[in-house]
Amino acid sequence: MSVFNLFKGKKKKQSEIGEQAKAAIKESIELFEAGKLELAVAMLKRTVQLEPDVFDGWILLGEIYWQQGEHINAEKSINRALKIKKDSAKALGIMGEIHLENGQFDEAISCYRKALSIKPEEIKSWNLASDAALRPESLVKAIKCYRIALKEDPHVAATWQLMGDTYLTLEKWLDAINAYKKALDIDPKVPEVLQSMGYVLTKMKEFEQAVETLTKALSMDEELEVAWKTLGNAYLEMGNSSKAIECCNRAITLDRKYAGAWSLKSLAEFNLEKFEEAKKSAKTALNIDSESREALIVLGFSTSTLGDKKLGDKFIKDSDRITLK
Repeated sequence: MSVFNLFKGKKKKQSEIGEQAKAAIKESIELFEAGKLELAVAMLKRTVQLEPDVFDGWILLGEIYWQQGEHINAEKSINRALKIKKDSAKALGIMGEIHLENGQFDEAISCYRKALSIKPEEIKSWNLASDAALRPESLVKAIKCYRIALKEDPHVAATWQLMGDTYLTLEKWLDAINAYKKALDIDPKVPEVLQSMGYVLTKMKEFEQAVETLTKALSMDEELEVAWKTLGNAYLEMGNSSKAIECCNRAITLDRKYAGAWSLKSLAEFNLEKFEEAKKSAKTALNIDSESREALIVLGFSTSTLGDKKLGDKFIKDSDRITLK
């Protein structure tokens, strides 16, 4: 019989309720893992109603609410959990995520710091402030957060990777490279780190190193479409348009709507004087992303070269209205 029904009926002794709460939480976890979130929530709400000091009930309820997108209920539940156990690294970590989602970066970092001071080895599961790294106004705070984490444990590759990604966003290329190298020293078999490093190397115009790094990433995982496109860009910069097209084709095979790969392919085709192909690829890129300045320029020059200078000039003029990305 489900423990869902065990709380019904006559009033139970406190010890009996405690045991039943444990059983209910266990079954709630099974429902949660089976994707039956509404049943899990109903059971947990009944559990914490009868046993309001059950920490595991509140924190699990908060996690489920969070997954369902009910952030206000999630925050209320985690706050109740923290009132019962204020030194719970797990609860503080979840609360940090909630604050990040709400754009409350100072509060998020405060939660992560408290969590780290309690249980620094849990750093991997939190990916400290990774969401903050995607928000320009919080990049410096994210870097500070990673440094705190790395001071506690400098041997977590994921944190070095996140720091590298943040430096990449800030266009601090050398800092990004150094962070990625640290990540690879700890775990050399992470193709995504090599992919990001290859991108940074292209920005630094270190194209031969970029080719070597990206080729290594793709030897580990051939389905990294961004790595294929970035490799194509490196080959193009080195004057090898044929190899660039090959790489773009691999990226497009993995993602037919990868506008950047179509755009780069069109440029490589134009360089090889394959103007019809370049025009077609540029149009495909623009059908996916109408703001692709590079594709619009290639389309303009290809159209002009093929004899329609008036229309070609119009495309080129239109490209001037698109901000360089």
